[in-house]
Formats: sequence, structure tokens, C-alpha cells
Amino acid sequence: MGDYTGTLPLSLRPWETSTTTTSKSFGNVLSRIYAERGHFRDITTSSLQDELTAAAIAGPPSPTSSSRSRSPSPSSAKDTRPRADQLAAARREVISHVASAQNEALLALDFVSLLLSKDVKTAENTISPVLKGSVPTGSLGMDMWEGMEEDARRERTDALLARGKRLEGFKGAAEGLSRAEERLRGTVERERRYWDGILGVREKGWSVCRIPRERGVLGVRYGFNESLGEFKGRGLAALRMAGEGEVVLDRGLGREGKGLRVRIKKGDEVIGESLVKQTEDDEADVSSRIKVARDSLFEEELWHEIMREGREMGGYGVKLKGDTIVMPLMPTDDVTPDQDDQSLEIDLVTTHDHFNPASPSTLANAIATSLRLLLSHTHRQRQIKRSQIPPPISSNKQDRENAQIIRPLLAHLHQRSATQSLNAYLNGLTSLLSRASVTSNVSLSDPLPTSLDNISTTSALYSVLTAIPTSTIEFTICAPSTTSLELKLETTTAIASPLHGTQYVLSLPTGTDQRTSSTDELHELILLATSGYLTESAATVLEDWEVDRRGCRLVRPLGLEGGKEDGDEVEIEVVYDDGVALRVGYAGEEWKWVDEEGEGERRSWEDVLKEVKQRARR
Repeated sequence: MGDYTGTLPLSLRPWETSTTTTSKSFGNVLSRIYAERGHFRDITTSSLQDELTAAAIAGPPSPTSSSRSRSPSPSSAKDTRPRADQLAAARREVISHVASAQNEALLALDFVSLLLSKDVKTAENTISPVLKGSVPTGSLGMDMWEGMEEDARRERTDALLARGKRLEGFKGAAEGLSRAEERLRGTVERERRYWDGILGVREKGWSVCRIPRERGVLGVRYGFNESLGEFKGRGLAALRMAGEGEVVLDRGLGREGKGLRVRIKKGDEVIGESLVKQTEDDEADVSSRIKVARDSLFEEELWHEIMREGREMGGYGVKLKGDTIVMPLMPTDDVTPDQDDQSLEIDLVTTHDHFNPASPSTLANAIATSLRLLLSHTHRQRQIKRSQIPPPISSNKQDRENAQIIRPLLAHLHQRSATQSLNAYLNGLTSLLSRASVTSNVSLSDPLPTSLDNISTTSALYSVLTAIPTSTIEFTICAPSTTSLELKLETTTAIASPLHGTQYVLSLPTGTDQRTSSTDELHELILLATSGYLTESAATVLEDWEVDRRGCRLVRPLGLEGGKEDGDEVEIEVVYDDGVALRVGYAGEEWKWVDEEGEGERRSWEDVLKEVKQRARR
């Protein structure tokens, strides 16, 4: 049987066998048909019939030319397999072709049925169940359009429209690129400004870090590591980018700060107030905002710590009235008429609407500064404690210790009050003695330095603030023809064990020390020592008279010239009678010096003693 495959058209040739090397996929066949015949719309029934008729008229080609024109291929080689294997292979190939043809036919049937199901409902019966389950019926339609006649004018118009549309698209693309370039330039500028701001914050010494649980967000840490509770977590804020790229603090921090205010009141009248640092204007840079936020956090923590400590100090007169801490400026037993009912009030105010006084009080400012220094000292002590070896693990939970801020402050205030009161008392005594022409002097050593020239480190300053304040007053009296008397008075105030309050130590020239915590008792001891010294001084004028130092009197022994049987007495004492007064009494007559202008004896102490001596000789 002859091979007529070479005479058949390409579209009617059978599928290639498995031994051919060329691809036999459906897409390959379609591409070959496109390459040979063009689009399918040119393949009609009449064209195929004409092609078959022309091939029949031409007749089959000669075997010689046909074999000569074909190139040798692996399929033309003689098959050396057994006949049974060849038949089985041919059978499988035929079955494969039949199955493929059946599948193509079923696909074509599904396509045509789905296309007709829009208009002919009975076409749904021939649609396969798989296609029905995936595509709704009637969803595919068709329409036949008649080809438009060629129109050169319309084609030119369409070409112009297409060109204009393309130009319009190019113009839109160019404008889009221009807008994208502007947006990119603006974004780059904002990013540059933001990172310049971040770099400026870093160069100012602030710690810049990542914000936990916020990806890609930077923040600044301005808090204090040794703060406790909520204040430790509030020391971190995000650095956001504003509309123009400037760096701003998160949640509006640094715009409205808070400050600690100290007021000194006498009754209900404010006689002194401290300065509160004001918030800068809205145009301040981010570094200034961070500083305001840090200062505000520090002031809030300070107020919180002294409120906690004040709850335990009711025995020292510390009271809590709402958000205000009230404490006495001096111990109640040392109150003088000009300092009656003076108290110290500490509260927290907002700096935005607070107005500072025209003339702030130096004492109130010093107290506010001391409170801030004491909180810084508390932070340092916590850091030192944290750096040490921790104690063994125990089931007993250690209670949180309150900061020592009010106690050192009250100790220094009470010490200052006690020292000033004692110094004023001794100055009054000095003024009294000067009216009697008795030389005296008072020198005071203040526990707090008047300047910071001798304090080179912050540790030394903290030591001065937290140490138990001790001041020394030296009171010297020098009467005529007598060795001077030196009294040393040491004042110590502590609001912690083992001392609670102010204690006085009076050192006498004999080497004995008198200790007391009562101001009145101390005054009596000073007056007694002064009276005894003046009594001994009077003995140098009234020669051979016996000195009764304890009784502060001079007694003339019996038998002395001009003496009476029971002897004469001269009483010399310094008393407190509506003020300090020096009194000399002899034979029912009294000479008295007082610390008031125009009153009392005007002669000198020595002149009065000489007069007493002259009377005693009569």
C-alpha cells in the first residue's frame, strides 16, 4: 500500500507518531496552520473544496520525486521490532488518536452547547456536568457583525484620533512622572530635615533609641534610670515627623510643663514665693521641648516622693492638704512673736498659666533648689545600691523605702531657726553688756556654706545637705581687770535616730558641758554663767569681798572695815524680765541696765561698782 501522506493537505494530515522528534501538541499544530494558511477566517468550506479539487486534478506525485523531495527522517527507517510488537504499538496509537479526537469533539460540543444555551434552552442538555458546575449556562453569547467598507477619510480620522490619544497618554504620563518627581523631592526633603533633626538631638547629648513595640519609630530617652514606678516608664518618648519634616515629640510633650512651687506663709499671707521655670514659646526646637519634658517629669517625681514621705511625718507638723504639703518653718517651741505661725507650703503648678512673683524669696528659692538636689542624691544612692552585690534571695519581700528629702530639709530649717534665735538672743545680751561698758562678742559658724567656692564635687555638696547640721557659737565677755569668759554653744538638729529635734551643748571654761534640748533652759544657763562671771569681775573692784558664784553675789566678811555685824551683800545678776537686763543691788538700792534706748542705767558697770564700794566704806 502506497504512502499518500505527502499528498494530503497539512490540516488533514494525521497526528505524528511517537517516533517523530517534532512536537505534536495542539498549540504547535495551530502555529503551523497560522504559518501556512493565515487566520482561520480565511479557511472556509469552499476554499477547502477548491484545494481538494485542484490536488485531484494534479494527480499524485511520482514516488521518485516524492521520495527525493522528502528529507530522511527517523520514521522512514525500517522497523526491526517483531511483528506482534509493531501491531500492538499501532493499536495503541490508533486508540490514542481516537481518544484525542473524542475529547476534542466533546470540548467542541460543550462550547457550542454553552454558546446556544443563551437562546436555546434545550442546548443545556448536551452540556457536560463538569462545565455546568463551573460555568453558569447562558453566560456566553455571540453576535455577527458585518465588515465595514473601507473609508480612507475615516481611516485618516481614526489614525489622527489614535495619534492624539497616544500623545494625550504620553502627556499624562509625563505629568504623572513630574508629580511623582515633586512628591519624591518633597519626601526626600522631609526625610533630610527629619534626620537632620534627629542628628541635632543626638549631638545635644540626648539618648536616641528605638521605641519598643513600634516598628521603625525612633525615640529619645530623657528620664532617669533610678526613678521608681511610673516615672521610669515615662522617660521615653517617640520622635515623630511633622508635616514639613521637623521632629516633634510624641503626644505633645514639652509644650506644657510642671514645676514645684515653694511658698512661705505667715498666717494666710504669702510673704515669700520661689521662682518656677516658665515654658518656652511654641517656636522652640525639639531639644528645648525634650528639656522641658525632662524637667517636668523630674518635678512631678519630686512632688510624688515628698508626698509619700510627708504621710509618715505627722509628728513633726507635716500635713497634707489636698495636693499641697504644709510644714512648719521652725519648731513650735522656738516661735518668736515676729515669726508667729510661719509655715512652708509646697505644691505642683503648671508652668503654662503660672505667673512668677515680681520679687521672689531667696529662702523659698533655696528650699526649692535643696529639694531638687536631695532627689538627685536619692537617685545616686539608688544607683550605688544597685551596683553592689545583691542580698541573698529570700521569701520576705523588702518594702520600698521612702526617699529622704523632707527630713534633711526640716533638719536644716529647724537648725537655721534655732541658730538664728540663739544668735539673736546673744546679740541682745551683747547689746545689753555694751550699755554697761562690758565688752562682748558673738561669732557664729554656719553649717551651710555661704558660697560654693570650697565645694568642688557634687558628692561634697550632697554630703553637706544630708549630714546632720551642727553650728557653733562662741560668746566672749571681757570685763575690766578680769580674764575674759568664753562660752561655746554647739547646736545640733536631726530628724532621725538617735536624735529627734534640736539639742544644745554649752561648754564652760571649767571643762564641763551642759546638754539640753530646751531653749528656755539654755537661756537660763547662759544668764547664770554670765552672772557668775560678772560677779567674779566685781570682786576685783570690791577687794576682799567673798564671791558666791552660785548665788551671784558678793559678801563682805565680818570685821572688814565699815562692815556690819551681819555683813553686806552685793547682788549681781543678769535676768530676763520683758527682755534681758543686768541688775546690781546693794543695801536696798538697785542699778539696772536694759536693752532699750533711753531707759535704764546710763553709767558704766565699773562706775556703779565704785559707787557701791564708796557706800560700803561709810
